[in-house]
Amino acid sequence: MSRSSVSSSNFRLTIATGAIRDVRMLSSVSLMEVPRPRASATQGRKIEGRILLAEDNPVNQFLFATILKTAGAQVDTVENGLDALIKVEAEQNSSATDSRGYDLILMDMQMPVLDGYAAISRLRESGFTKPILALTAHALMEDRKRCCAVGCDDFVSKPVEKDMLIQIVGEWLNKGQGLTSAAVQVSEQAPSNAQKIDLTALVSSVNGDLAVLRNLTTLLQSNSSHLIAEMHRAMNSGNLLQTQQLAHSLKGTVSSFMVDRPFATATAIEALARAGNITDARIQLESLSLEVSALLGELKRLQGRELTNSPR
Repeated sequence: MSRSSVSSSNFRLTIATGAIRDVRMLSSVSLMEVPRPRASATQGRKIEGRILLAEDNPVNQFLFATILKTAGAQVDTVENGLDALIKVEAEQNSSATDSRGYDLILMDMQMPVLDGYAAISRLRESGFTKPILALTAHALMEDRKRCCAVGCDDFVSKPVEKDMLIQIVGEWLNKGQGLTSAAVQVSEQAPSNAQKIDLTALVSSVNGDLAVLRNLTTLLQSNSSHLIAEMHRAMNSGNLLQTQQLAHSLKGTVSSFMVDRPFATATAIEALARAGNITDARIQLESLSLEVSALLGELKRLQGRELTNSPR
């Protein structure tokens, strides 16, 4: 420390950061890069309003709809952006006296037939002014800017946490306003707990309803089996684009179960297919099949233990 002649103080602080060669440096911080504070517990919090959920992954669709319905919302679901457009138009043209249309749309950005970007753009062009929240597994700045450009009001980053979902949706429904697009849950990491399932967190995500958890497990089993079989076929025919899309879908499927390994392996397959490396993608697919089987076995074992330990 050195003291100047005008009695002000100058400080020099040295911090051991380790290697920073590959770390992106910022000259300034945009509000869009500020993550939303982690949600506090929302047990008992109620939200009111009509929500349209557009999500093609059946596991995620079931889980998100269950969370929102349990919190008090009315939820309709569709599997792609085109069906979302049709639903919204039908509500706007309805002559029913009790039809006020949707109060909020929760839109996955990667869907077949018509993706979220195109659907949101067309909704805004048609005059839809209610909040639209993007569901995206991509938390990169470029993806957020693209969402903003087509008319998104806010973001929910996958893998989705129950409390965070209720908090964000509640802000837009109950207050009539939310945080700006700056308030993004930034998450490029896979769920925590690499080998073990956090059963407490998983049961909490479905509000302790083991029947819902059993349904989720059944959906995981059927959906993952189908996606893995389709990936084998896509690889055998050399269809790298389809392999990439299927891996992305399976990544979304397993993200709801709070385990790292199958999420990371599906992510690797997606990246390998994008790079044209079919040989290593095949190796990763074999690992993924085993990991998903292990996940299903652990889910069934834990549910059996939970049922045995539950008070009668």
